[in-house]
This record gives sequence, C-alpha cells and structure tokens, in this order.
Amino acid sequence: MKTYTAAYAKRKANAFRKKHFTSCISIFFLDKRTYRLFVFQGDRRVLAESGRLTQLEKEKNEALDKYLDAALLELVVESGDVWLGGANG
Repeated sequence: MKTYTAAYAKRKANAFRKKHFTSCISIFFLDKRTYRLFVFQGDRRVLAESGRLTQLEKEKNEALDKYLDAALLELVVESGDVWLGGANG
C-alpha cells in the first residue's frame, strides 16, 4: 500500500467520496499503530471511528456488513493527521 501525506490523503479521500457518492468507507492508517475509519452516505458522514490497529479488522468488518453497497478506500498516511468532515470536508 502506498503512503501519502495527510493533505494529499484527504484530497484523495474526498475525490473518492464524490465518485462513490451513494456510500463509501475510508480507512487511514496513522503512525503504524492507529487508524481512522469514516463512513459516508451521500454527502453525510454517518460513522467516524478511530483506534488501535488491533481493533481495525473487527470495525472494518462491521462497517462492511452494515453498509453492503459501500466502496472501500484504504490509505497509509506517512505524516500528519486526517479527519474528514461532512459536506465541506
């Protein structure tokens, strides 16, 4: 998996969200120990989770089970932090 700066990862995730407008899941791997998971339906963020990588598989599977039509994007962030908001990013 490629690594990105936080700013580029956020731009890439927002472009992905616009392409998969109905539903998407974005996962960011931060500092090799933590993650952020965001679920969007349309222009609305419906879920925002963060935690240790040991919890990620469980959270990811729950999100994929709940949002069956969601497209998935996973990015590694090499520096900085990423937080995605609702309609305005």
